[in-house]
Amino acid sequence: MTPNEYQHPPGHPQAVADGCSCPVMDNANGNGCGYVDAAGNPLYVLDMECRLHNGAPEPNPQDMCFEAETYARLMWTLTKKLFKLSQEFFGLHITDNPV
Repeated sequence: MTPNEYQHPPGHPQAVADGCSCPVMDNANGNGCGYVDAAGNPLYVLDMECRLHNGAPEPNPQDMCFEAETYARLMWTLTKKLFKLSQEFFGLHITDNPV
C-alpha cells in the first residue's frame, strides 16, 4: 500500500495507531484543521516525514494547511506579536524576573 492509498486521514486515532506522525490536535483527530478546499473537503496539517501521508513527491499546497514545522513557527510568531500587543494595550510590563 502506498501512502496515497492509506484510508485514514492525518491525525485520525487509527492512523496514529498505524504510525501516523501528523499532528493530532491540529487535525482535530482526523477531522481536518478547520479549513476546506474549493470542493468542501477538509484540509490537514501534515508532517512531511509521516510514513503514511507523505506519498506525493511534491506536496500540493492546496492539500494541506501548513507543513507542521512551518505551522509551529507561524504560531510562535503570532503568539509573540499578540503578547506584545497585549502589553502595549494594557500597559503591562512583564519581566522574566519578578521581584
